[in-house]
Amino acid sequence: MTVPIPATIRQLLACPRCHGALRDEPAGAASTAPSPSSATLSTHSGPPASEHAGLVCDACQLRFPVRDGIPVMLLDQATPTYLPVPSPKDR
Repeated sequence: MTVPIPATIRQLLACPRCHGALRDEPAGAASTAPSPSSATLSTHSGPPASEHAGLVCDACQLRFPVRDGIPVMLLDQATPTYLPVPSPKDR
């Protein structure tokens, strides 16, 4: 069982890169983020905090993990929500 993020803390969280709003991503969901130009950001939407897989910034297209109810808001721990296109060198 995962530990939920307390509502008072959840309301204070913002993306560490752009300071934008974050949305909840449910456990087991494969996120396909909209393009940043069409992103509608909300302060809190989605499933209860106890079912978090992470917090997603649609503007930066980054997913921040939640471990034992503690959001890990470090850029080096974030994962992209998109599939990077390989460069011609990698093909």
